[in-house]
Amino acid sequence: MKGQQFLPAFPEGAVRIGKSSLSLLTKDGTVNYFIGADNYHSHKESDTASRRYILASLMEHKHVRPRDLEGPPLCIPHRTLMNWTSQLREKGPGSFFS
Repeated sequence: MKGQQFLPAFPEGAVRIGKSSLSLLTKDGTVNYFIGADNYHSHKESDTASRRYILASLMEHKHVRPRDLEGPPLCIPHRTLMNWTSQLREKGPGSFFS
């Protein structure tokens, strides 16, 4: 018996990031990160610490590649992304919020 294949389902209004299964939906001041149809994380638009942590976590867990985040719509420099992932590995999640 063949394994079931899942098709990526992106929520209406979400923007797909690169060729990954990640999509972003910004609505009513909240940014939602989806992997397929599952809500991975949410935070207020103004919460930059959560944004950095979540993007580092997504890269660390191989849900998204740095090059996907370097292009539109996020346009984050590669060196910045590498700094965030290093921070997560070396100092842990709490370091983003202290």
